[in-house]
Amino acid sequence: MNMTVSATNLGPGTVEASDGFAISIAVPTGWTASPVPGCTVSGQTVSCAVNTSLAPAAVPGGAGGDITFTIPLVANSEAVSGSHPLIASLDRTASDGDGDPTNDDFDTTNDQAQGTIEFVKLPRLTVRKATFDDVGSFTFTGNNGWQSQTITTVSEGVAERGDTQILSEVGVETVISETLPPNWVLDDVICLGIGSGGTVSFDDNSFTLSSEAVAVDSEIDCTVVNQKVLLSTSKASDVGNGVGV
Repeated sequence: MNMTVSATNLGPGTVEASDGFAISIAVPTGWTASPVPGCTVSGQTVSCAVNTSLAPAAVPGGAGGDITFTIPLVANSEAVSGSHPLIASLDRTASDGDGDPTNDDFDTTNDQAQGTIEFVKLPRLTVRKATFDDVGSFTFTGNNGWQSQTITTVSEGVAERGDTQILSEVGVETVISETLPPNWVLDDVICLGIGSGGTVSFDDNSFTLSSEAVAVDSEIDCTVVNQKVLLSTSKASDVGNGVGV
């Protein structure tokens, strides 16, 4: 998503780049802003310089020139659903009283503005693979935005973690299927972090997260356990002389 901020000259004199005005934006925790031309980022603070001249207002109380910045914002894994304030403040590197009254800020009551991010965090799903009696590679496909991925185990009984994926929708039954190599069976599926009232079920080669399990803010972590079937054969025959065949 993008955040757009602007500054408008409401005064009777031209705002020059040398006046040192800037817009400072406080970004909520859990979000990362990216720098754009004219704007720098330091932690959760974005600073955008008014680096061009802004024409004066034509009449008292009117609006003169303005400058606008559009800054990309990305929600990190720790971001949570809800309303998050974005506070923009007028900042200045040069103080008033430089001998030019036309660039002084006489009204500080309009030096701050606030917007809001309305955010719904989609559920995230991580699949881990554990195998017993051998190791192997297993490909997982699914619905609700799940992209195919392959997980390879390297040690028996040690779960290997796949890449976390963001599901497309909340409250949608999600089925993840795996391609089983010959002689492998799905033995168990253990899921943590599902939504309240949600359930997990599995069959021969897939597991299903109920719609309640796929909830807002869910960090779902499922370990899929596979067992290799060890085959053995034997034959015996008694033709009356006690000798096996």
